[in-house]
Amino acid sequence: AALNKDDYKNFSEVEKAINLVNRDKNVLEQKQVDSMADDIFNAIANLKLKYEPEPQEPDESDIPDNPDTYDSGLKYIIYFVLSSISLGFSTLLYKKVSKEL
Repeated sequence: AALNKDDYKNFSEVEKAINLVNRDKNVLEQKQVDSMADDIFNAIANLKLKYEPEPQEPDESDIPDNPDTYDSGLKYIIYFVLSSISLGFSTLLYKKVSKEL
């Protein structure tokens, strides 16, 4: 996709990097070609838009009515697991004690 220089605050660095390209390089000069390409990519990466998009407020439909909804489900799962473990240990202890009597 082509860049529109009117969309950016300072497009001159990109133009400068492109104008410094030597198109007469051969295969044996690949490192120099790579360096010129890197200069262009870095100039593009440093572009700043003239008009930054306005920060948008979150859509209220994205916010759950009850923020604890997800946490409470997890809470009940943890309670169930801990209760099951407690019941299991209690049963083992009862069996052990009843065998000793």
